[in-house]
Amino acid sequence: MKKIILLTVILFISCGIQAQEVTRGQLIDLHYKARKAEKANNPQEALEIYKTILSVDTNLPAPYLKMADIYAADESNAESVLIAISLYNKYLLLQPDDENAPVLRKKVAYLQKLAGKEENVNLTDLLYINQEQAQNVIAAKARRGLKASTKEELVQQIEDANTLYDNTQTAINSGNVQGGIQQLEQLLEQTDPTSPLYTQANMQLAEMYGKQGDVQKMQEILAAVEENMEINKDISQYLNTKIKDATPFEDDICGIWVSDLSFDIDKDAIPYLVMEIAKDGNRDYNSKILPYCTYAKKMKMYQGNPFNYHPVSAEGANSSYIAHSYSNTTIPQNEIISFSFGDQKFRAGISTGTVEFVAGVTDEITESVAKSAAYQLDDPLENAAVQLGIYAVGTIIKSVTYLLSLDTKKTVHIATNMERIFSGVAQLNMVTTNIVEKSNHYEKESTDSIQIKMYKLYPEYNIMFADKDNELFGYKQFSESETKKSEEYGLLSALKERGYFNRRSYKNLEQKIVDYCWAKSDENPNMKTMAAICMESFEHAKKGLFELNYEDANGSFAGWINMKGQKNGNGALISHSGYKYVGIFENDRLKSGSYTVFDPETKNVKAEYTGEFKNDKFDGNGLMTTFDSTGQKLSFLDGKWKAGEFKEGQGSYDGGIFTGKWKMLKKERKIVPDGKGVWVKPDSETTGTWKNGVYVEEKQKKLKNKE
Repeated sequence: MKKIILLTVILFISCGIQAQEVTRGQLIDLHYKARKAEKANNPQEALEIYKTILSVDTNLPAPYLKMADIYAADESNAESVLIAISLYNKYLLLQPDDENAPVLRKKVAYLQKLAGKEENVNLTDLLYINQEQAQNVIAAKARRGLKASTKEELVQQIEDANTLYDNTQTAINSGNVQGGIQQLEQLLEQTDPTSPLYTQANMQLAEMYGKQGDVQKMQEILAAVEENMEINKDISQYLNTKIKDATPFEDDICGIWVSDLSFDIDKDAIPYLVMEIAKDGNRDYNSKILPYCTYAKKMKMYQGNPFNYHPVSAEGANSSYIAHSYSNTTIPQNEIISFSFGDQKFRAGISTGTVEFVAGVTDEITESVAKSAAYQLDDPLENAAVQLGIYAVGTIIKSVTYLLSLDTKKTVHIATNMERIFSGVAQLNMVTTNIVEKSNHYEKESTDSIQIKMYKLYPEYNIMFADKDNELFGYKQFSESETKKSEEYGLLSALKERGYFNRRSYKNLEQKIVDYCWAKSDENPNMKTMAAICMESFEHAKKGLFELNYEDANGSFAGWINMKGQKNGNGALISHSGYKYVGIFENDRLKSGSYTVFDPETKNVKAEYTGEFKNDKFDGNGLMTTFDSTGQKLSFLDGKWKAGEFKEGQGSYDGGIFTGKWKMLKKERKIVPDGKGVWVKPDSETTGTWKNGVYVEEKQKKLKNKE
């Protein structure tokens, strides 16, 4: 998978409750507590929390949908059915483009038949909750969130969180599991739920409990993290980053924009992406990706040396350069500007050729053969589930082979849009499509997406970055003679360290953004949080780990990657072919987490493993459970695993529970007792030694009937 990056954005919103400010993190907490109440079969508590959320903002869509589901569950109650209809309709009004809208409309039609009449429910009266009650719910159910009354306090909060994070890594790396747990719990108490550190700390806490053998606690934390990620995504659909300043976007868009993402290539700290936008005509704009960035180098957009860079033609293209946008565009009312780079022949779309999936089964996860099939991983549960005699997991796709002719040409098409957050800061969405030109048609080879924040380099910032041979760029492209005269160039030459210079430039840029946000905070309190967003973004970027959220035809991934495109840290990987992993990654390999196999059609869980991994196999403490089609537990294995096989612990065996040593009989493809152990059935207990599932010596006693 190519580098796909998403910087999580946190947003304070104005609260409708008198004299109280509610953070996005607190909203996430409230959503989580409401869903937890639903699962605990306490709908009244859930409804109270959802009403509290809507007292903050009546246009948040998710609570309407969740409340509708609660009321719709009581089909025998005509009043509940009518309320559900009104709530579903309200949700569809707010979210008309929801992918599940057709299903919801069918459900409304079904409920309408049950009701037998059309009657509008007064949602204002239904959802009313007084201020005191709402404040009590928020105080009892939601965390305080990240708040700072001064800039210095905000800076200190970020520094404290990062210090705790660093201390945690030190404890974990030294093998101090208990110390790591203590540091992580302290970090979680001081970190806003929307912070990348919050999820990262929870995932590592789950890993620490797994190392201690407390797999049940590990499962609970992983489930909570997954719920948090889902809620965050739901709220993000509504609470976006459109914090605008008075300056129109079209007056602010022109100039050079640089991402806060960078990583060291020979200690250069080169920016990941640099773009220059210029006005061409009254409302038309052109853009180009400058050679001073990792992305341009990776895509081989330029040739030559600094000050003599020449854009190269996209391979296979005839009429355009991949570094330059080929079409002008107009900024619409919602302040989004779009550009396209690459071969113009693909503007009208492409004709996609046939893709053949080659099926196979293996007992370990291997890397995907095809770049675009990043989620087509082999299933480690296949082997373990067979050990228990469960054959329902099915065949997992091993790799994807594209039917390409030998005589092909490749070209690239890049589509981007920039959406303004506030003056000088924008969210950039970019989709890169690699296309193979065959004899009679064009075929899409792969598609990658990135979402990344961009910062404008204003002249007054006086910020410059160094490229190869210490050449500089800043708010404009400087000529060689201009760089020779610049004070920055003299300083850089004296330092003899381009990487240090660029890292210092990033620090200066971060400071400019934070200062700007804080200066605007009196007229817009949201800007305090934007200062925290930028600080955390730059801090994580410097550590070489970035959050991403990616989805394609094969599945989705949300979590952390490094600039090599490897998954590192926490993440959630879901394949449409029928498996899901939520846990810690290390250099693209599974390390510690929960791996689930499910039916792609019904979504019913077939088997689940929670524990440690090594080389993408079950290895360490772990619990594996299998389920029938109704979700009822069939059998389990809980204990020590090695290289994908269960070695020691407790598990289901022949109508009872065996505790002891186990062995995999590969010919029979099942796991059996092998060594000393105790086998307990409803009416007996056997202690002794087993060999390949056969009793070698046996001491058996009858158990008294418990009744």
